[in-house]
Amino acid sequence: MGFTKLDSGIVNSSIWSEPTATRVLWITILALSDENGYVPCSVPGLVRAANISKEEFAIGIKALESPDEYSRTEDNQGRRIEKIEGGWIILNFAKYRERSEIIKEQTRERVKKYRDKKNVTQCNVTETLPSASASASASASASASEEKSPEKRNQKSIPPTMEEVTEYCNERKNGVSPQKFLDFYTSKNWMVGKNKMKDWQASVRTWEQNCKQQQTPFVRPYKPEQEDWFPKKGLRI
Repeated sequence: MGFTKLDSGIVNSSIWSEPTATRVLWITILALSDENGYVPCSVPGLVRAANISKEEFAIGIKALESPDEYSRTEDNQGRRIEKIEGGWIILNFAKYRERSEIIKEQTRERVKKYRDKKNVTQCNVTETLPSASASASASASASASEEKSPEKRNQKSIPPTMEEVTEYCNERKNGVSPQKFLDFYTSKNWMVGKNKMKDWQASVRTWEQNCKQQQTPFVRPYKPEQEDWFPKKGLRI
């Protein structure tokens, strides 16, 4: 299950001036997005998830896909989402995620400094911090280890080779066609919406989820009180 933290600035954005159904639709899209800002969903599915009417959906989706001259983000003329094959992509998602990561890193540093100061006060000891050269050496060693890792190397090699995609799909046994995957993103110049793809394995997993959703049949709930439940008139339980 994904988790999307809302920016408190949303209440000061121009989207908050839109009708209630449009705001609910926007928050629903944010909640359904994956780590790349992709929302794999059909129109009926999104209408059902947001719990709004088709008319409200039409108004809301048009507002989110259209330019917004009052948007705080000038990229994409203020558009928030774009329709792509299999769903929608949240524009500028990478920028917001990067900003979120910076904020989290700053928070971790503040917490660490507070705990370190608290421990030193309680124990009345002064710990010797590592030298700058030792820290740089450790960072260089960690970077070298990451570069040697197959997982890291595959994520950075965009575009991937047919062998890499085939091996990854076979490993996950997901039924995704490596050839279709490569052909699709080659035609897109390896772009996800307006942004350059950063992790092709994450995109493969998104395709994997789409395949599973498409294979799940929709079963109409049984409601005997409905007169048109059975196709033949007069047939009752």
